[in-house]
Amino acid sequence: MPPFVSDHFAWYPHRLRTLRDGTLVLCAARSFKWGTGTEYPIRAATRLDSVSDMEMMLFFSHDQGRTWLGPLPILSGQAVSETDFVELADGNLLFVNNSIFANPGRQLVYREGNRFTPGPLERVQSGTVPETVCLTEDGLLIGCHRPGPYYWSDDLGRNWHPLEGAPATSEVYQPWIQYLAHGQVACAGHLGADDPVGGRDQYVSLHTFRVQMLHKTSRARLWIERRFDEASKNFLNSYIISLSSTDNPSGVPSTTPLADKDVQVWYVARDQPGYDSWNSKPLMDRMKLGGKLVIVHTGPDGKARLDLPEFDGVASIHASYQLVVRFNANHQYPDYSSSELPQLEFYANSGFDP
Repeated sequence: MPPFVSDHFAWYPHRLRTLRDGTLVLCAARSFKWGTGTEYPIRAATRLDSVSDMEMMLFFSHDQGRTWLGPLPILSGQAVSETDFVELADGNLLFVNNSIFANPGRQLVYREGNRFTPGPLERVQSGTVPETVCLTEDGLLIGCHRPGPYYWSDDLGRNWHPLEGAPATSEVYQPWIQYLAHGQVACAGHLGADDPVGGRDQYVSLHTFRVQMLHKTSRARLWIERRFDEASKNFLNSYIISLSSTDNPSGVPSTTPLADKDVQVWYVARDQPGYDSWNSKPLMDRMKLGGKLVIVHTGPDGKARLDLPEFDGVASIHASYQLVVRFNANHQYPDYSSSELPQLEFYANSGFDP
């Protein structure tokens, strides 16, 4: 066989999983070569002008390992040496960037035949992102994180919660979890971390347990529409926010409105503290710098009105503001998942030419 990987780098294979159709997916981190004859005297070295000396790559085989395609970089250039993923019902792959690393979160890799296209890396909204994950038939993610705690997510990794009752009496280092169907979960790991041989009584452990979903949260969906004045042909600094739920397995939004619910809106004017066009800071850090936070309440039709009169009468066509709409970010409604619209930016003075 030809060389499997490029000799320009050192490679650190971490995870190999098999998809439903037999496709093999290998996760292997690519890093610099080190030692005599290289630019790196030791492995624990970092070139400070590199965005990332170590990146995660994917390799794919459709013939049981005889030939391989790749590498395909994922996790948006993060310095990551370990990852794990699950295959979703639609054939797409959901990867986790666990909480060991700088930007824990999730990333979807979309599949079209034998072509895989990475989506963006999304930061976790709350909780600890585990190292290894599995997916139940109920759409529940179960994961384990060193040294042994377990976590669950029912919104595909946006938010994570501790899994009550799961075994946590033994250390599980470098865990690998599998779902065995009918609620049965198995997780293997080892005691000893990176201790040298002979320095500690090390062993491989296997945890098996059953997961029972006692209460399934309903999916929440947000939408926003800007109001328009027909007479002046101008968009108003006034918005209608809609909140609905979806409970069906297909994920198609239902028409069931969520009434009597609080929706959080944070906004900031252009070039003011907290404004960020490049998503360089987490939202919570930006909210501490400035902007305004308001709460709107949905009526019987699941709709709430947001008015921003401070932007009325602005003459400049370049003046704008950023706006973030979130529901249940603090999990005050346990029957529903959290929901968040992408950050939106609107011009304060926006209309059509007469």
